[in-house]
Amino acid sequence: MQYDVLIIGGGVGGGSVALNLAARGFKVAIVEERDWGGTTINRGSTPKRALLASAETHFRMTQLVKNVAPLSWSEMASHSAKVTLAANQRYGNNLVNSGITTIEGHATFVNSKTISVHGQEYQAKKIILATGARPRRLEFPGSHYMEHSASFLKSSNLPDNITIVGAGIIAFALASIATEAGKKVTIIQHNQKALRIFDQDLVQVLIKRLEDAGVIFKFDNTIQNITELSTGFYKVTTDQDCFETKAVYCVAGRIPNTEDLNLSAVGIKTGPQGIKVDENLRTSNPKIFALGDCCDVPVPKLSNYAIY
Repeated sequence: MQYDVLIIGGGVGGGSVALNLAARGFKVAIVEERDWGGTTINRGSTPKRALLASAETHFRMTQLVKNVAPLSWSEMASHSAKVTLAANQRYGNNLVNSGITTIEGHATFVNSKTISVHGQEYQAKKIILATGARPRRLEFPGSHYMEHSASFLKSSNLPDNITIVGAGIIAFALASIATEAGKKVTIIQHNQKALRIFDQDLVQVLIKRLEDAGVIFKFDNTIQNITELSTGFYKVTTDQDCFETKAVYCVAGRIPNTEDLNLSAVGIKTGPQGIKVDENLRTSNPKIFALGDCCDVPVPKLSNYAIY
């Protein structure tokens, strides 16, 4: 099958390109191997915003009214699930209604103009990679007990005592949500850097607010091991401390999805930060472009940058 443009990755970055090209009359196909809308809609910003909206409303109420009860996590989770499902369905429908061919499955390159999905070959004049990223895995004894932000955001019953590994945007969002639901939160960071790309004076104000809400920050702590206890808790041992928690969520960065695409067959150069591209997002193969979290570009790996 021949197309003008073929996009690998059905997240918000790839979807935005597909919709814009289709609106301009191009014949477009897009491939997705998991969920239409990718991480952002299904396991990231959409459920996070739904939960944050509840948390922010609750926070404002506590400023106006005394003795406000903590939020019900089950009600928050139910609302978030409905919002996420609606967004996923709306996203997929928009692609189909725009005349874009949607292909489900894992894509691999055959050559610079051809990919294969489940043994079926598809061709295009230009191919765009928008394969996103996945959570970074930390390796130490017991690291398999850690969950990721998606588990937090899709949890129907969040434990009362949780630990978050990492001190970036996602960590602070999860901590802000959990505290409004009456949960005890501990944040572990291996150095002193929290939200390092933001104004540090404002970051310190935010840290103080979260501490006042009961969040415990353990900076300069590197986890050595996690063990499961018979009580249903986990014992977390760092190089500085030891404590118990009901769940550990790791949000210590993400790594690009560049493996298993057969990129070597088309001469695409990659590095630890992703696919190498020029200022026009062109890869080392002039017929293939890349955008979003799979790219090695000096911008925050956020959905609004991918869309832009």
